[in-house]
Amino acid sequence: SADAVLAEVGFSPLAGRRLYAWLADRRPALAKRTVFIAAEPSAARARRELSGLPTTILRKPTSANALLQAIEGAIGPPVAGPGAFEPL
Repeated sequence: SADAVLAEVGFSPLAGRRLYAWLADRRPALAKRTVFIAAEPSAARARRELSGLPTTILRKPTSANALLQAIEGAIGPPVAGPGAFEPL
């Protein structure tokens, strides 16, 4: 089972909307933990096409810190303990 989905929307932000719809239909909890990433100039288009979805859209290039923050925002903060994710 996945904790989150990180998806590149590239030149087709509509594919991101279709991915989100598929997840929302089949795995609604996972759909809420989806983070999209897009390079310029498609990032602006992705924001328009994906507006209204409860997801984060990052613009490439992005820092590792911004990526970790987006994923943490989608799944919640790391939990301490054996096998827990430890950010760098």
